[in-house]
Amino acid sequence: MARFAFCENRLDNVFSHLTNTSINKFSPNLNKNKDGIGNGCKWTLKKLRRHLEACGIDFKPIWCKIINIILLTIIPIAQEIPKVTNCFELYGFDIIIDQNLKPWILEVNFSPALTIDCDVDLQIKAVTT
Repeated sequence: MARFAFCENRLDNVFSHLTNTSINKFSPNLNKNKDGIGNGCKWTLKKLRRHLEACGIDFKPIWCKIINIILLTIIPIAQEIPKVTNCFELYGFDIIIDQNLKPWILEVNFSPALTIDCDVDLQIKAVTT
């Protein structure tokens, strides 16, 4: 899932700095059509890939770097993760892509929220609940 801030970057506006849905759902711009983004603040990974490819950017190298970041984060702790039959754990990786198309890990969330706040959430999260 890709998330976007709601408005232009201004120090006095919290909605321009955070992409957290629990904050942005209170923005007056939530359902307004925003240039280049559309309504809401989230895209599916498929929509992000299509957008980048429409801009002439090959998504595959970016995705490979993201997978590598995830693996390099999980491998060192793999032995510490309890092995329980018929169970799984969900981790949420927050990754930002900079202006040079380099992905950076921001944080890893243990048991990320699966609440459905919009249509994009329904498409992505419904398969896990």
